[in-house]
Amino acid sequence: MKLTRFRIKQDICRICGKCEQACEENAIITNANKTVEIDYKRCNRCGRCLEACKLRAITKEVGLFI
Repeated sequence: MKLTRFRIKQDICRICGKCEQACEENAIITNANKTVEIDYKRCNRCGRCLEACKLRAITKEVGLFI
């Protein structure tokens, strides 16, 4: 079974908050160390964050993840 997940490229992300605002599940979090992470337990894989990021700092990955 293939799964989908999204990954944030920290070297491209400018922490603008648009992906956080687009996420209705509150699965995207800006940490105290100023990095943005996705909580995969909350993420419903809708792709709104991907669409909201104009810098293309979020990528979609399809595969088997451990």
